[in-house]
Amino acid sequence: MARRSRGGPGTRIASVADFESWAARQSPAELAEPFTYVVGADGLLCLAPRRSEHVACAGGAAVLGAGEITFVREAGQWAASEVSNQSTGYCPDVTSWPAVARALDGIPLRRPAAFTHEVVFRRCPACAEHNIVREGDFVCVFCGSDLPKAWNVDVDDVGRSAHP
Repeated sequence: MARRSRGGPGTRIASVADFESWAARQSPAELAEPFTYVVGADGLLCLAPRRSEHVACAGGAAVLGAGEITFVREAGQWAASEVSNQSTGYCPDVTSWPAVARALDGIPLRRPAAFTHEVVFRRCPACAEHNIVREGDFVCVFCGSDLPKAWNVDVDDVGRSAHP
């Protein structure tokens, strides 16, 4: 079955000039909220409106990282103020941070030292459902089975990798 995703491919950002051009096309209201991002296999950041799906932002391709990102303008320069790995399309591990950091550093944009909000994803080995682990409770919310302590969402049901 084909999956429909909301939004289109994201805008690739390889330089400060790319970012500033992209930011100039966003409304003040859009700039005030997080954006959807992916880091493609090429290591470049791609941005899309927050309500876009990560899979659409990446054009359906494999990614090194995905989540939501917020930007602020400080002292005349743009910076990433908040970055998460919140993407239910790819369910990236928290260890995807280095790929995200490299993408931001390559532009370059100032950034936090780590994800400002980490989401722990696991796939249930018993029922194959994706879970968000909350408060360290590694139990599947769908079937009650134990979830593995190590990240195990390497490839989703249509074969897209979400691991660095």
